[in-house]
Amino acid sequence: MPDTAMPITYRTEVLEPLVSWLRMGESCSIVGVGGTGKSNLARFLIRPEVRERYFGPHAHQTLVVYVNCHECALRPPEHLYLAILDRLCDAIAKTGGTLAAVLPTISALVKEAETRPDLLAKRYLSRAFDQVVQSDIKHLVMILDDCDDLFRQAPAYLFSDLRAFRDDHKVVLVYVTTSQHQLASLRLNTPEYTKFFELFSAAGHTIALPPYSEDDALAMIQRLAARHEPPLTISATQAQRMYALSGGHPGLLRAIFFVAQRGVDVTAADVIERMLQFDDIQKVCQKIWNSLEPEEQNRLQDVLRRKNISADDLQHLERRGLMRLRFGTYAEFTSPLLERFVGGLIGLMAGREPPIEFIEPNAHVRVYGQLITTLTRVEYEILRHLFVRRPQVCPYSDLIEVMRLAEHREPTVNVHGHPLRRLEQYIQQIKAKLGPASVLIQSTSDGYRMSE
Repeated sequence: MPDTAMPITYRTEVLEPLVSWLRMGESCSIVGVGGTGKSNLARFLIRPEVRERYFGPHAHQTLVVYVNCHECALRPPEHLYLAILDRLCDAIAKTGGTLAAVLPTISALVKEAETRPDLLAKRYLSRAFDQVVQSDIKHLVMILDDCDDLFRQAPAYLFSDLRAFRDDHKVVLVYVTTSQHQLASLRLNTPEYTKFFELFSAAGHTIALPPYSEDDALAMIQRLAARHEPPLTISATQAQRMYALSGGHPGLLRAIFFVAQRGVDVTAADVIERMLQFDDIQKVCQKIWNSLEPEEQNRLQDVLRRKNISADDLQHLERRGLMRLRFGTYAEFTSPLLERFVGGLIGLMAGREPPIEFIEPNAHVRVYGQLITTLTRVEYEILRHLFVRRPQVCPYSDLIEVMRLAEHREPTVNVHGHPLRRLEQYIQQIKAKLGPASVLIQSTSDGYRMSE
């Protein structure tokens, strides 16, 4: 069955402020938890009718280029430059108009750059930008999608290059990045990254991507139903219940829809317990949880433990689409499925106290009732990550990411040596401080795990 296109009103609450900045020549960062549809939004922007709606009389002078950065994260920067060149060429071919005249030249640049990307990719990308800007283009929007890994791991000079491309064509060339985490938290402050980050650091230039509105969520359900042969009939009651269970998180909504087709009645009283028996639901909830900052995870745990949370923290969780507030106070998780999942992680829903209790703001822990106050902030965050993922294995890459973020937030930490060696040292220090409880932490072939 042909897919039903998203309505032109899709995500207007995000696109209107975003495009207003882009039209002024300002770059923006879109930040959302896992499964909130960042890539869908990015790809939606390249549709011609969307360009017409939001750029109005300048639509024919606007070129929107989409690049998935995830596949370039572990490769040298010239692979990203080649990807941008290739996608730039495709965007010009689809847009046409005055840009048609430069297409042969840029196509030739792409082919030649592919022969020696290490020497030619950056230089020819710069030439391609020159060609586009000189062809009467008013807005050149570069969408860099799924940037978390790229921004964490790319060589520092990549950010100097990206900033230089923009500085050569101020006002015309703008970036839109999408990521799960705030750009400021993705990397230690190097001069190159700091200079690049300045493009997004002004007030309003980072746009939080909330869950779907009810209208967008219901439209998504109808699109999913229409793909079946014959098309499924979803009642208004079923659709409303799916939306309520998901809290509007697109990834979770999709998983709920397909689990419902496997015989789960979404209107049943025990639907939450039944839904969480499916791996698809658990995987999406885990993806959302893993995409949160450590402080956000701690605050959600505090909410479930009925601890006092500051108004600022609650409003932050609301902006991230995790909580729904009424009259400025805590009301509920946006998704009851996510609430039950998080409760399960910390042992609350099992009717038992967890073996380790994490105590903020001093990074203390209570292990089987015994207070331990000697953990550093980095050790605390690594232990907390192992705990919330128990009994699953935490890969080295995930733990190193947690370690680096914690080191970044702890200015007194001296960061030296290979990341894996630092991680191993932190683990040994944690185990020494836990005493007999250290047996909970176990080494595996590709990471560490904590037993229950």
